[in-house]
Amino acid sequence: LCSFGSDFLEAGLGLGISALRIAAHPRTRRHRVVERYPQVVDIFCTRHPEAPPTLEIVCADWFTFIESAPAEGVDGIFFDPALPESTWNDGDFWDRFTPLMHRALKVGGAFVPFFTTRPYLRWQYFSHFDRIIVERRPFRAYDTTSYTASTSGDAFIQCFVKTQ
Repeated sequence: LCSFGSDFLEAGLGLGISALRIAAHPRTRRHRVVERYPQVVDIFCTRHPEAPPTLEIVCADWFTFIESAPAEGVDGIFFDPALPESTWNDGDFWDRFTPLMHRALKVGGAFVPFFTTRPYLRWQYFSHFDRIIVERRPFRAYDTTSYTASTSGDAFIQCFVKTQ
């Protein structure tokens, strides 16, 4: 993500691992993370009282936030929210919100959702982008991780690039 510029948005804070990594990257000028739940923000701030100065956490619902995000305002979006399965399968929902996320990107910017463990394109996004880069990287997760098919193997990182 950081190779696409210096101003980023992230949907969902979680444990803050990606937020810290993106914010600490030498090229990053500003990294805003939108987290819906204040408790998650509080836990993160307690665990990381000296977060990078480039990191800003906004307590808001991502989908409300992105509706008013300025057009061509960021170089990249890391998208890793916790959503129910019904939302992931709702075509009308993605037809409404994927164009808003695309609009928020500068030309040349990238939308990067969480990785897959199989090489397939996420249907929610690919029809909105002309250029898609897929990179394979090895990964190892915690032994207690249950949201991936395995705790190690290949991760397929999809970068959906705005070309116009």
